[in-house]
Amino acid sequence: MVERYKLEEIVEINGTTEDKLLTTLLEVQSASELNYISQEDAEFIAEKFGIPLNRIYEVISFYSMLSMKPRGKHIIEVCKSSACHVRKGKNLLKMLEDILGIKAGEATSDNNFYIEEVNCFGACDKAPAIKIGNDIYGNLDRKKLTEIINRYWEA
Repeated sequence: MVERYKLEEIVEINGTTEDKLLTTLLEVQSASELNYISQEDAEFIAEKFGIPLNRIYEVISFYSMLSMKPRGKHIIEVCKSSACHVRKGKNLLKMLEDILGIKAGEATSDNNFYIEEVNCFGACDKAPAIKIGNDIYGNLDRKKLTEIINRYWEA
């Protein structure tokens, strides 16, 4: 759940017209420590926008980058596009799952990492690739992947 003052600030900056709903939801999710939109946050947004709560749920369920489920501090996106698939992207996912001890769609017990399989994020030249936040990593082996994970674990 996002602090009330932060929710107020996000809504005030963006405004409450329907065309600002997606932006607002994305910012609220980013402000959440575990990268999700809580029930309370969704209710607050619906009230501020003057729209039914089910409209908020429709938008969240339509866009794969939005979630009402706590996901973790660092979301690791594993590309499953054709380019990554052909270049052994499933092996990369398996290595990541082994290193973290979780499967895609799960968070580590400390909620530090969440693994998510996604469609192409434009790093075909680095296939197979992962994305953590805005950082893209490619051409990975187990050693490089472990080093990257350790950097984020310490952050």
